[in-house]
Amino acid sequence: MIDHLVAMKINHWDGVIRELATKALHNLTPQAPDYMATTVMPQLLPIALGIDLHSRHGAILASAEISHALYKLANQNNRPVTEVISSDCVDGLKSIHQRVSSLLPLYSLFLCLSLSTPLVALSFSVCLHLSLPPPCLSLSPSFSPPVSFHPHACCLKC
Repeated sequence: MIDHLVAMKINHWDGVIRELATKALHNLTPQAPDYMATTVMPQLLPIALGIDLHSRHGAILASAEISHALYKLANQNNRPVTEVISSDCVDGLKSIHQRVSSLLPLYSLFLCLSLSTPLVALSFSVCLHLSLPPPCLSLSPSFSPPVSFHPHACCLKC
C-alpha cells in the first residue's frame, strides 16, 4: 500500500488525490515507521526537487506528513525525531526550500499566461507562481471581481 501511494498517487494530476495520498501515508507511518524513515523518506527527497510540479508538490507534502507522523511517534517515546530520521534526510528536508528557491530563476520565477475573452471584453493574466499555492490574478483596471480580491506581492504584474 505504501509503495503504491508513493509510486502512483503522490504524483497524480489531481491535487486532491495527492493530498489524500499524503494523509494516508501519515496514517500508515505508525504501522511501518522504520520503513518510512529508511526507505520512503530518502526516496521522496529527490522527487521533491524534480522538474515535474505534480510530483514535486506530492513529494513535499508526503515528506511533511511522514515527518510529522514520525515526530509524533518519537515524541510519544520521549525521543527526538532526529533519532528516527537519518541525518541525511534531516539535511535534505532542511534544504528543500533553499534548493527549490534556487530553481525558480530557471523557471523565470513564474509562468504567466495571457488570457483574453473578447465576448465580455475582459483581459487578464494568470500568474502561476511556483512557490505559492493559490494563483494570483492581474486584472484590467475596468474589472471589478465579485468577491474580495487580494493579489500576491509575488511578481510585478500583481
